[in-house]
Amino acid sequence: MTGNGESPSGRTSSEASFDAASAARLVESAQKTMGQALDVRPAAQYLAWGLAWLIGLGTMWLTVVARDPYVGPAGWTTGFLIVLLVAALAVTSVSTARATEGLGGVNAYRGRVFGAAWGVGFAGLWLGIFAVGMHGAPPLTMGLLTGAGSIGLTGLIYLLGSALWVDKLMTCLGGWLVAVAVGGAFAGPVWLLALGAFAGGGGFIVAAALAWRRRGR
Repeated sequence: MTGNGESPSGRTSSEASFDAASAARLVESAQKTMGQALDVRPAAQYLAWGLAWLIGLGTMWLTVVARDPYVGPAGWTTGFLIVLLVAALAVTSVSTARATEGLGGVNAYRGRVFGAAWGVGFAGLWLGIFAVGMHGAPPLTMGLLTGAGSIGLTGLIYLLGSALWVDKLMTCLGGWLVAVAVGGAFAGPVWLLALGAFAGGGGFIVAAALAWRRRGR
């Protein structure tokens, strides 16, 4: 330090303090931006999907559990499930859009890809299943394709999301849902609905509780 309050580099102590404060603000701003980019509010998404599956698939299961042979769930329950799934998709899209609002570059791209994966994936899945039905697939096959396909696709999208957001909870949930889809396919269409409702929907609700707990820390 020189006699006039300058540091050996020629800057005054006030200038050095100002630079340190500016750097601290810059770091804080960067951390806030990154936190916003990563905050896709998964708890709300998990709860929306959990309730949709628990209520929608559970209702379908109740209409087929006592039927032998399997003829498929009551028609109105399919429409009811679609309404619940569309609502869950809306919650997912809105929360992702809000989390990435105002962001650019890689973070914005991640949000767009994750949001689009839901609509594109499910539209492709359901159109493909509809095409299979047009070619005369029996109710049992249609039930397996619809149930296992929807659960498995959801699991795969969450595995994609876990890679984008580096979220271990999302990784576990995605893997769990894929396992539920495979196990349900082997169990048959009736118990596939039960597994989707209670193991799948219940898994989502547990994940929502864990995500809220993590957010509150």
